[in-house]
Formats: sequence, C-alpha cells, structure tokens
Amino acid sequence: MRGSVSFSIFARITTDGKPHFDKMVGRKIDYPDTADSFKIVKKGNSYKLIYYGYDPETDKSSTETSTLKVYKNIYLIDKNGIVYGYDTAKKKVAFLRENLEVIYYEGQ
Repeated sequence: MRGSVSFSIFARITTDGKPHFDKMVGRKIDYPDTADSFKIVKKGNSYKLIYYGYDPETDKSSTETSTLKVYKNIYLIDKNGIVYGYDTAKKKVAFLRENLEVIYYEGQ
C-alpha cells in the first residue's frame, strides 16, 4: 500500500487544545464588512453572543442576544454555524466555518 500526502488548501488557527473562552469573553469585535459588532459574554455556565447591529438606511441600532454552544470542546458556535476560536499564536479571535477553515480574524 502506498502512503499518501494530504495538503490543506485553507488556513487553520493555532491552538494548544484548550478552549481559552476567557480570552474571547468581554471583547467587543467589529465585523469587517459592516458597522455591526458583537461581544461574547458568560452568563452562569453558558456563553452568549450579543450582536450590535446598525442600519444606515434607518439610522437605527439594534441589539440581539443568542446562546453559543461549545463545539469540539475548544470552540464556540452560534445558531448560524459560525465558529469562534482563539488563535494562540496571533492572540486574536478567529471566525471559522464548521470545518474549522478560517473565515477571518478580528481586526482584519
């Protein structure tokens, strides 16, 4: 049987296998393509995503809170399938697809 080599065509975050949820909690992070932002907070034993939206057409702001679930023991995932993880090398929150492909990093 021949050995095979597999190359990843997408980026993954650097992790030490620990969740580092504490490093994601309380940071207000802007989305890169809108005026919207979010913050992850801990309420009791659960994690919440507070979404801060802004509609420039109506000049109205809105806030929406949803529950995040622990995903693969070291990430958080929202109701839309966006995964939030902490990159230990970059020291930034990363937005990931469910297959853990990096979508973008905070501050990009």
